Amino acid sequence: MAFRAAWLLVLYLCALAAHAIPPPLEARGRPVLPEKDPFYIPPEGYEKAAPGEILRSREVPYPIAAFTTFRINLAGAYQLLYRSSDNFGKPTATVTTVLVPHKADYNKVVSYQVAEDAASINCAPSMGCHCSRFRRPQGCLLGERSRGICGARRHPCDFGLDQDHWGQL
Repeated sequence: MAFRAAWLLVLYLCALAAHAIPPPLEARGRPVLPEKDPFYIPPEGYEKAAPGEILRSREVPYPIAAFTTFRINLAGAYQLLYRSSDNFGKPTATVTTVLVPHKADYNKVVSYQVAEDAASINCAPSMGCHCSRFRRPQGCLLGERSRGICGARRHPCDFGLDQDHWGQL
């Protein structure tokens, strides 16, 4: 048990050291909440799309961060709005964030569902991954800590997928 705790501490410190001097952040203002962001609104007729079909895509508009502070050095980060189904089989749409590392291995993908403690779309993982400089002071700490731990454990060349797995609420 002590070995496991020591190993987790080493992983945490390595991740922290890798981002000790983050690059400067661009002042882009505060992110738009998902409930007011047109990207999150599915286009008309999306119900006829096949499950998994991409309805809309964009580059992530704000820097991705670990532990609400440290910008993650990525080759790219994208959001995809895609057609899904709810618990009753009815059409819905949700967002996944694709994290593309430098020297990406295009044969591997890591999918990770961040813990959510609210049913609001404004607390979705796609919103909780921005730097705290642009967010409310309380942040989404559990999601941020989970994202940092996942990032520290994941091979640095694997793609990362972070779904808003509760869908549109």
